[in-house]
Amino acid sequence: MTAGNDSRPFVDRHHERGLLGRVARREEPIRLVSICTGKFGKTSLLVWLEEHCRSECKLPTARVELDKRTDKTPFDLVVRILVELRSTFQFPRFDYWDLARTDEDFVPFRSVVAPVGVTAASVNAAGARLESSLVADHVDRVVLGQGHTINMTAPQPTPWTEKKELVARDRCVQAFLEDLAEISSRQPLMILIDGYDGECPAPVLGWIERNLLREESLLAQTSLLTVVLAGRRPPNIAFRNRPEVHEISTLNLLWKDEEIVEYLRAEGIDATDAAVGIVRTGLHEVGWDFDQLQHALPLLRGARM
Repeated sequence: MTAGNDSRPFVDRHHERGLLGRVARREEPIRLVSICTGKFGKTSLLVWLEEHCRSECKLPTARVELDKRTDKTPFDLVVRILVELRSTFQFPRFDYWDLARTDEDFVPFRSVVAPVGVTAASVNAAGARLESSLVADHVDRVVLGQGHTINMTAPQPTPWTEKKELVARDRCVQAFLEDLAEISSRQPLMILIDGYDGECPAPVLGWIERNLLREESLLAQTSLLTVVLAGRRPPNIAFRNRPEVHEISTLNLLWKDEEIVEYLRAEGIDATDAAVGIVRTGLHEVGWDFDQLQHALPLLRGARM
C-alpha cells in the first residue's frame, strides 16, 4: 500500500482484481473491459493489472494513459503502444512504412492515393516499347529497337508536405493494425488504455472505437487480444451487449475491518471503533462507491469512541 494522503491504491482489492485476473488468464470469454466509475480507483487498478499480467501471467502488456497534450492523432497513440510492445514483438509492416515516412520518400505511398501499374501513354514509333519502374508515375526509358534507346530524365523529388505526412501517418496506423492482427492470432496480449474520456481529442477516441475495437477483429475467434479501457464513459460501440464485453460501472469496496483501518490511517484519520463502523456500514449496507466514501471524510474526522 502507498502511505501518505493518497487512498486510491485501496480501491478494488478483491472483486475487480479477481475478475481482471481471470480475464488475463483467459479463464473468461471477455475480450473488452470498460471501467467507467467515478474519479478514483481506475488508474491504480490498471497499474495493478499491468504488473499482474507481466509478473504472474507472463502476458505481454501495453499500458498507456491518454494525454490530450501529446495524443492528438491516432499515430501518436500507436507510437506509444509500440514502445510498450517492441521488447516482445516485431512490427515489420509498420516499420516499413514508417521508414519511408521518416526518409520523406513518398514513392511507396503512391499506391495509397492512386492505383499502381496503370500507365497511359502513346509512342508514335514502330516497334517501340515503354519501360518503367514497378512503382512510379513516370517512364524510365523508351526502347525504339535496333539498339536505339532514349533515356528519360528522372523526376526531381517534390518537397515533403503536410498532406504527404498525413497520408504517410494514416498508412503507418493501418500497418500497425495489420501487424497487431497477425501477432494476436498466435499469441495473447493485452492493451490497457487509461484516461478514456471526453477530454481526449475526438480523432483518437474515434479511431479507438472504429478501428482498435472493430468488432470483426477484436471478437474474432482467431484473436487473442484483450483491451481494457478506463475512463468516465464506456466506448460508443454497437456490440456493447455481447458477452465478450464487460462494463465495470461501480467499484466494489467490500473491505474487511483491517483494510478500513489502513485506509483511515492513510487519510490521517484516527481509526476509532466509531469511524470504522461508519465506513463498514456505508460500504457493506449502503453501497458507497469511492467518491461517496471520500465525501464522508469530514464526518469520519469527527467520529469518536
